[in-house]
Amino acid sequence: MQVISIDTLKTITHIQQGDQEVYIGQVRPFHSNESLMKYINHSSQARFTHVSLAQGEEHKPHMHDTNSMLIVTEGKGALIGDLSKEVKKGDIVCIPKGAVHGFQCHYPEGLEGISIQFEGEGLFDSEEKNIRFDYSKRLLQHNMDLCKAFELSPFFQLMEEGIFNDADKKTTFYQNLKIWSEKFQDILFARQCSTIDPKFKTLFTEHILEEIGHDKLLKGKTKWDPIIDSCGDWFMVKMLQSDNIEKLVITHMVLELCGDVFHTKALKFADQSDADDYLSLHAHLDEGHAHMGSELLGHINEKQFDGLCDLSERAWKILEILLNRVAELTVAEINKKF
Repeated sequence: MQVISIDTLKTITHIQQGDQEVYIGQVRPFHSNESLMKYINHSSQARFTHVSLAQGEEHKPHMHDTNSMLIVTEGKGALIGDLSKEVKKGDIVCIPKGAVHGFQCHYPEGLEGISIQFEGEGLFDSEEKNIRFDYSKRLLQHNMDLCKAFELSPFFQLMEEGIFNDADKKTTFYQNLKIWSEKFQDILFARQCSTIDPKFKTLFTEHILEEIGHDKLLKGKTKWDPIIDSCGDWFMVKMLQSDNIEKLVITHMVLELCGDVFHTKALKFADQSDADDYLSLHAHLDEGHAHMGSELLGHINEKQFDGLCDLSERAWKILEILLNRVAELTVAEINKKF
């Protein structure tokens, strides 16, 4: 029998992700002590690691390629990622393979626990640490949160007010939406002609082939509005100036995500017996479009993630101005007609 001090375990505080070092708190793998390693290997295949965070520290959301468990032994903190929940001493956190999770500590007593893996190598057994920071999933969630906030806008409120249940009002709305729909076609062509990388070129080609001509589903004469046109030009410029990842995020995680939510909601508000081709087609296609290319974002690092979050926020603000202008024009014309 022997007592082994935690101070004899190797302490890991950062791991390399691409060209960046990411802080992960204080992690002490049990196998870093020879006596502990021999004892554990003799008894089972499990791997154990002591982990701790001080007040104000964060272990950013990440994933493992194995099932994992955390037993909170001291203090309390917040579980973040796929599940947001406060955790405290005595809690057992079960983390399936591939689940996005992380921890934050905002309390003076800190947060400590034992991380356990029951099969295969432990998280820190080899040079290639079994930990991946999935910034692409976090980026999509960030945009979904921004979209949720946008659903309170005047543009979305038109549906609540029955715009799709009155044929004349719907026609007026579609005539103004057509200004943006035609601009969106130009944006996709600008992206296509400014992309060389084969991986992105193939993806963008697939997308544009499914989108070509959708503006023609909106009947009526072509109109022009300075605000919609100027906001649309912001997106056009981004397609010509941005790198491929930025173009993908703007087009799919902002524009297509918004389109997915709008068309799905609109179809529910519309008279189902008279669902028009425009709504039916977009409600079917846009869900897939919002997630197109997500596999190409798997290797972005924390710095890129922060930059893409900022870019997304700006894109949502421009889109909000644009679509609220569609709503403003529609309401003004309806009030004038009726």
